[in-house]
Amino acid sequence: ETAARTAPLWIAAILSVSACLLARFLYGRGKRRWHILLENAKERKRILLLYRNMRRALRVAGCCNGLDAEDEDFWQILRKSLPGMEREEYDSLCAILEKAGFGNAEPSEEEARRVSGIHDRLVKEVYKGLPAYKKPLFAVLVR
Repeated sequence: ETAARTAPLWIAAILSVSACLLARFLYGRGKRRWHILLENAKERKRILLLYRNMRRALRVAGCCNGLDAEDEDFWQILRKSLPGMEREEYDSLCAILEKAGFGNAEPSEEEARRVSGIHDRLVKEVYKGLPAYKKPLFAVLVR
């Protein structure tokens, strides 16, 4: 009778450890692929990749999916998610995103660094504000 009770516990423990190892593998693999992709991308593509990842971070945090970067609602979400972000910084981000998406000229390395800085701050702040059960999902989905 005791062996019958402990068998499901062992199975649950093995499945839990397996799930953790798989998540860790996927996390590491995704991080490596993400960094290689960013390193090899020109500024335009790097900016668009960072923006897409920012949107993914906000989506995992429960924010709306269908907002454009230039919508006032998106500014409010960013302002709430990223304390200290000023309207000028947001307007600059929108201008860089527009240039990257539709401009004839390639965005500068400085512009890509600015977007990267906003991205990194946003990902960090969103992660800090997540409930514990969402953090593993965030770590796997958001780079």
